[in-house]
Amino acid sequence: MSAERHPTVTLASSNELPPRPDHVCARCWEGVFVARFGLQNDPVTQWAHSWYGGFEYTLSYDEFQLCKESNCSWFCLLDRGFRSHSGTPGWPDDSTSSSTLHFRVGKPFSWSSKRDEELIVVYNDRRTFKLSIQADDADAAWLERWTRVPCVERLDLVALAKAYVYRCLQNHECCRDSCHTESEVPLPARLIDCSDPVRPRVIETRGGTGGDHVYVALSYVWGEESQPHRTTTDNLRSYLDAIESSSLPQTISDAIRVTRALGVRYLWVDSLCIIQDSREDKHRELAKMRTVYRHAYLTIDAANAKKVSQGFLDGRIPVYASIWLPFIWSQRLKGVEPQNKKPLVTSDDDPVDDHCDHADSHALYLSESATRYGRPSDCGYTGQRAWCLQEILVSKRHLLFADQTLQFRCRSTIQDVGVHRVNEDPLMAQWTVTDAVPDVVFQPPSSVLLYSEDWFTIHWAWLQVVMDYTRRSLSYSSDKLVACAGLAEEFACALGTQVPYLAGLWRDSLLCDLLWFVAPDKIGSRGDGRAPSWSWAASDHAVSFQYAPTYRIEYWKSREELTEVVGCTTTLEDSALPFGPVTDGHLVLCAPLLGPYMAEDWPAVTRLIPAEVQVSDGEHRCSDPITPGHGLTSLVMDAVCSGEGDHGRDQRLWLLPLIYQPYHVEQCSSLVNLVVRVVEKTDACHSSVFPKEGDKVTYRRMGYCELDLGVYESYERLADALRHKTDGIWVFPRAQIELV
Repeated sequence: MSAERHPTVTLASSNELPPRPDHVCARCWEGVFVARFGLQNDPVTQWAHSWYGGFEYTLSYDEFQLCKESNCSWFCLLDRGFRSHSGTPGWPDDSTSSSTLHFRVGKPFSWSSKRDEELIVVYNDRRTFKLSIQADDADAAWLERWTRVPCVERLDLVALAKAYVYRCLQNHECCRDSCHTESEVPLPARLIDCSDPVRPRVIETRGGTGGDHVYVALSYVWGEESQPHRTTTDNLRSYLDAIESSSLPQTISDAIRVTRALGVRYLWVDSLCIIQDSREDKHRELAKMRTVYRHAYLTIDAANAKKVSQGFLDGRIPVYASIWLPFIWSQRLKGVEPQNKKPLVTSDDDPVDDHCDHADSHALYLSESATRYGRPSDCGYTGQRAWCLQEILVSKRHLLFADQTLQFRCRSTIQDVGVHRVNEDPLMAQWTVTDAVPDVVFQPPSSVLLYSEDWFTIHWAWLQVVMDYTRRSLSYSSDKLVACAGLAEEFACALGTQVPYLAGLWRDSLLCDLLWFVAPDKIGSRGDGRAPSWSWAASDHAVSFQYAPTYRIEYWKSREELTEVVGCTTTLEDSALPFGPVTDGHLVLCAPLLGPYMAEDWPAVTRLIPAEVQVSDGEHRCSDPITPGHGLTSLVMDAVCSGEGDHGRDQRLWLLPLIYQPYHVEQCSSLVNLVVRVVEKTDACHSSVFPKEGDKVTYRRMGYCELDLGVYESYERLADALRHKTDGIWVFPRAQIELV
């Protein structure tokens, strides 16, 4: 093994290498390991198609084969990493026996300090892959900025977490309750008194406020178990006396232990603090979910427990699924500040101190893909459950018990418990669990000015929440709206109570909120009547939005609305749950209609063909097919056109234009539509293809369609007709239609 285009790396004469581990070959040990993987060289960067920095070396094909045959962990990692990148050109195989392999290893260049926890490997100046770096508990104190892997019991780490909670309480203004002092915080109806862990008991707060009743809340996954421990009308009286700890599932028992370790007496758990067989009590307490989690001292996030019987404290936190490698260092330098470290290896022109003690090696862990636990969706089993999203997002602070780490999180900080580094970088805060809910949402209730910066921030955040929420699972589809009711209430407080909430959409941004769509392969799954067809809550699948949070405000403001909202109402299933389930919803629009069309290839619709109909004088229709390659940007159906229960089994489809989006910075002008279908109309309407003024026609949403107006000339003419009036009369007539 030799170095190329780099000063020869040698070991100082007075230093001796520590014993070589069996899983590292001699070639690598005396080269890249001595060079400490280039982590203390200049960062690896690319400029004008050339790479610079790090530690570089070359191998012949024969040397490469010897490294592989010796089962060297480093080269096995390289081999696996580059082979997993399909199409890596020139990666050694039997046909490249004459190849010379050139490697460059080091930390990637970046303005972000996060890159200090990564290692980049460049092969033949063409292909790269990155590794995550971690050090074990004993070495993290002297390895610069690398994440420590806590190798201790999880419960022991909770004691360390108390310091982060105290720091948050003292220093983080945005984490404090701006509406209530601690003594004014409204309490849940019931709490669990954990003062005796062997015989915890349920207490009734009788509508009291905080004071001495500081409590911790639990966010966890029930699983498919029957929950025999749950509170019912029959056992409530006995639970007020005591609960046998042996009857509790492991996750709740662990939560009691953590609550006590935090120095808190009371715990809130839904299965014990809500009477599970009382519809009245459930609805009353579900309406308080927002305040339960928002006013909790801290929320325990049992992310690593798949079900309630599993528990989240057992065992020690493991390292990532990775390999461990030695990291050579001088004993004399252990424990000193990073800026005082001296390299063990040197170039020919940079002699080292000959009086250094012998070198030794420490554990370093490299992983091809380490989970960073950034967004809520990254966080174990609770990150997959719909109910758990609001429980975490409305909490001021929480402890995340994940497979790979224990983290303390609040609205200002994300911190691996037991790691020296605390991240309070405001840029990094946007990457943490709170990035989906900005601070403005948690400010005291107020009326946000329409189209102000705060208004946009709140609405974009809501779309982000909905996209995360809809990709999560629910045991009962009927919970679609109630499981996010607490979050909806939080957003309603931020927007002002005068903004109606309509089955997951907001009245002041309704036309844009209607522009949701599912993945193209998810057609045919429509809900069980839990929401009107125009609401995303009617779909069983993850949704995205045309006006996603990535769009700039200027882009949104430049739109033209082609449809007027005449009225929109929903009927609540229970008035005690104003953000909960609905029994129906009616949206009345004054809108143009394009069509009719027939869909080809149900259910995988990719094109709409104009239906063969007779058109009377004065009626408008679009005669061009809507098909890929002819101005069609997107056509996504979210319901199967089965004809069941619809008027006359009419399978014709219509486009309902909502938004004209003009050209805007590399974005062609477009026409954004809903795809709808007639479900009911009066007999007077049968003689006409198009509804006339005064007609009563009811439609159901079937999908979403976006047309690129810059590709097809006839679409441009159509858009002009849709947007203009002559003598105050629309060129393209409008009719009043109803969506259900």
